[in-house]
Amino acid sequence: MNTKTKQTWLKIFKRRLLRKIPHTMIIHDDTRIDNYYWMRDDNRADPEIIAHLSAENAYTDVVSHTQKHYSNN
Repeated sequence: MNTKTKQTWLKIFKRRLLRKIPHTMIIHDDTRIDNYYWMRDDNRADPEIIAHLSAENAYTDVVSHTQKHYSNN
């Protein structure tokens, strides 16, 4: 795989990963902001989340393809 292809995948992945949507939660009088709460999908049915996870998997395959021979699978 050439460097340009890897860079393209990296840009796509970072763009998706870096998307932050603040979600404020107050639990036991403690306020916490979870920027990635939008990824919560208990039913595993949200097309946007599934697309995000598929992009993560594809990115992992692209950047780790040279290491496959080290895997037991």
